[in-house]
Amino acid sequence: MQIAMLFFFSVFWGFYPIYNAVFTFPQERRMLIKERSSGMYHLSSYFLAKTVGDLPLELALPTAFTFIIYWMGGLKPEPATFILSLLIVLYSVLVSQSLGLAFGAILMDVKQATTLASVTTLVFLIAGGYYIQQIPAFIVWLKYLSYSYYCFKLLLGVQYNRSEE
Repeated sequence: MQIAMLFFFSVFWGFYPIYNAVFTFPQERRMLIKERSSGMYHLSSYFLAKTVGDLPLELALPTAFTFIIYWMGGLKPEPATFILSLLIVLYSVLVSQSLGLAFGAILMDVKQATTLASVTTLVFLIAGGYYIQQIPAFIVWLKYLSYSYYCFKLLLGVQYNRSEE
């Protein structure tokens, strides 16, 4: 049951932020073009301010979720293990959000970016070996691109020793 919960941690917090981040640049494109044409600031200033400004809000929900669910799930009650688990989840959120921002910025079309995010997350989920154990040899390398794969493996490594697996 705990392994399933850790799997949920890695999948949900790896995929939820990507879908929120995909909408960022396409929705703000008009405003950004207008402000850039008036010479108000550089693109890098906008991106840095947007990223730093949104960071506390992006990390608050997964932090609250982890605080509640970690202890309810009966995972290791050691403070160091909890902190490591929280950091792993937050890192996965940041990676996922970055991928979503990249998809939104590259495509600048919400439908296309959402479709690309959906396909990417499903490929990562399937190639990670969660549902299919016998992955064809020509695509087995895809699991090493999956951030949810690493998140799940790290969460398992923090919670269990080799003898407990």
